[in-house]
Amino acid sequence: MPRYRFAWGNFHPSLLKKLAWLAKAEGTPVEGLQKKFGARPQADFIQRAWPLLLVDWLPTDPASRQTVVDGLVAAGLGDTASPRRGKQGQLDYLGTCRNSPTLRKIVLSAFLKAGEPGTITAPPVRAIQPTAESPANPAPSSDGNSTSASPTSEDNPKDFAGWVDAVLKDQLGIPEVHRDDDGDIPIPRGSAVVFIRILDKDSPFLEVFSPLIRGFEVAPDVFEAVNTINMQMPMAKATVFADSKEIVLSAQVLIDTLSAKELMFTLDMVSNAADHFDTLLQKRFGGTTLLQDSDGAIQV
Repeated sequence: MPRYRFAWGNFHPSLLKKLAWLAKAEGTPVEGLQKKFGARPQADFIQRAWPLLLVDWLPTDPASRQTVVDGLVAAGLGDTASPRRGKQGQLDYLGTCRNSPTLRKIVLSAFLKAGEPGTITAPPVRAIQPTAESPANPAPSSDGNSTSASPTSEDNPKDFAGWVDAVLKDQLGIPEVHRDDDGDIPIPRGSAVVFIRILDKDSPFLEVFSPLIRGFEVAPDVFEAVNTINMQMPMAKATVFADSKEIVLSAQVLIDTLSAKELMFTLDMVSNAADHFDTLLQKRFGGTTLLQDSDGAIQV
């Protein structure tokens, strides 16, 4: 018997699935994570998973969040002068902390404690999530093809745009998918809007992006802040467009190998990161976010 009580299986399945996907772990999420990081993870796990833990674990685990905040403040990390009252205040503060060795040590201690029996947190309330687990034999879409199949497989010859629409309708439980004048699919998330864009026919990529703020004053600190964001994001990258005074967070995924699971994971990661970082950037540099904070209801 191990001398510690931590177990990967003590976390919510939705978090484990995303951690396993991020780590490219094979097998079931629990088996893959244990094989990749061991029965008891170390600081290298936190270094890799911190951006995901920041948006998918700590917002739903008040006790762990308080422990992490207290530890980081005591260590003098991040903007310790920022308000830390309430959930959003704590998350805003955590977003100012760099992924440093000290942070990893503090977060690892809280993560190991949270992984002990009896400390499983409630599942996150998300704006973008499947309405149910994908069935073993998914129902065919309106054109007779399963939305779980690769959009370019021999058994699934339908057009890619139609496949994207079918996946969104199936996973989000919506009757229709609407596009804006540019042909993009907008999905509101709190104060942000994430867009799905099918690039030109010769491009092998699908783009998922979200403008974070607009109309701010461009200064060297802006680029430093964006670099800090990029150090925390394993997939999406933020870019400063100085001419239009806009910061955009975006991720691109290969169409040929894209699955419904990967599409929804990318959509979820970009939307949650955008809703988190846009407010932080606005407070520091001014400008405007695309929306005012809302309950995150889906309106596709």
